[in-house]
Amino acid sequence: MELCTIPRPQGFKWQWDYWRIFGKLKDEAGFWTWPNDEQKAVARFLKCWWEATLAVPPEEAGDSAAGVLEGIGCLYEDIVPFLSTWSNDNSQSALRHFVDSQSFLPGFGWSKEPIQQLRKWLSDTKTMTWLEQGYLQYAKEPWADELALAVDSLSLAISTDTLMVEHD
Repeated sequence: MELCTIPRPQGFKWQWDYWRIFGKLKDEAGFWTWPNDEQKAVARFLKCWWEATLAVPPEEAGDSAAGVLEGIGCLYEDIVPFLSTWSNDNSQSALRHFVDSQSFLPGFGWSKEPIQQLRKWLSDTKTMTWLEQGYLQYAKEPWADELALAVDSLSLAISTDTLMVEHD
């Protein structure tokens, strides 16, 4: 877990392969056999880390929201609380992380359940409303056009049933 907290210089774009770290935590370290208190401590850490990631603009964050979520999805079958935190955050930074996550496809180590949850969240009208309201709120910001493009791309993917491709 310490790897996740190592400070990196501002603008440093490389990040850890969290899917590997959390996949090993689950598969090799037997995370789900750990004492309940230790599992809860990891859950609290991940919740705080997720919120901290969303609170900082992508260019200042040490980690991308997509990278963090990919790691979390390797460990947990239920990523809905993390997705809900994201779409309940109306900050510029949370919306900008969404824009930066457009090329994200879940993969390495994800089971079907988190993939289905992400697909459902992306196609949910509440998520689309969050994005559209975010655009209206921040329309004068330099990155607002990218958010509009992300919303349009998401709408197109939903309407053509090409939202996400699962990895085997």
